[in-house]
Amino acid sequence: MISYKPLPIPDLEIAQYHSNLSFDQSDVEAFRDLYVRWIMSGQNTTVLGLERFDMALTDGVTGAFADFTHAYPDKELVVFKGEYPYHRDTGATVITNIEQLKHGQRLILSVPFAASGNSPKQYREILERCNELQIPLFLDMAYFGAAKLGLINVDHTCIKFVAFSLSKTFATGKCRIGICFYRNINVGPMQLLNQYRYVNHVSINMHYQILENFTPDYLFNKYRKRQLKIANDLNINASDTVFLCTTHDKKYNGFSRAGIINRIGIADLLVNNYNVDEIKWQTKP
Repeated sequence: MISYKPLPIPDLEIAQYHSNLSFDQSDVEAFRDLYVRWIMSGQNTTVLGLERFDMALTDGVTGAFADFTHAYPDKELVVFKGEYPYHRDTGATVITNIEQLKHGQRLILSVPFAASGNSPKQYREILERCNELQIPLFLDMAYFGAAKLGLINVDHTCIKFVAFSLSKTFATGKCRIGICFYRNINVGPMQLLNQYRYVNHVSINMHYQILENFTPDYLFNKYRKRQLKIANDLNINASDTVFLCTTHDKKYNGFSRAGIINRIGIADLLVNNYNVDEIKWQTKP
């Protein structure tokens, strides 16, 4: 099946840990340290500068968005067209170009970009403009662990939050956990919950084993050749995120992401045999 959603890969080797649920009290600090080491070990995407941030566990990346609002309540939230629709649906202003970035705003940007699975267009220029206009920037790196982006330096003055999640990497979205790096902000809900250790201990206990057994490069390295074959068979483009492909071909407009690109989820085809003529296409409802 082809999906308009960016479904994670149901990898069987990872799935063996999905049922390892324990309601025991977890070692929050040990898991947080393991998570940081896991991120820093990535070679397909190498994130530089995280050591300059504080950190807290979150309920996925989405769980950190409220803290961004708490930190900058008087600044208008803006996102680029094609971004995670959660922001649009909760009242963010959608912009189409970097000239619309103004002083007094705050920006959430997904890296890889949600619409394409690739690095955001004009990424360097976005950073420069945010630095110039003192626009606080939140980097959403929810696809980390399934993508290859090379070097990402987060040590820019404008970058105040960098958040990661394991949901898309390990198909564990129903047992969410993530980590957020932050700096130069007042204490908010995220930090308080970590101080109280009021976090998802069941998810921590499960993901501890997963992080110990699978690197951030595992999924991309395992499925990249298969992704390229699928893209070739369907005459579409392989994204830098391994479970996504893209195209501007109008016959795929049922997979349109805000009208800027057609994003096609191929997770099911990565793990199952398929006949091109018999593939089921699940377009937007």
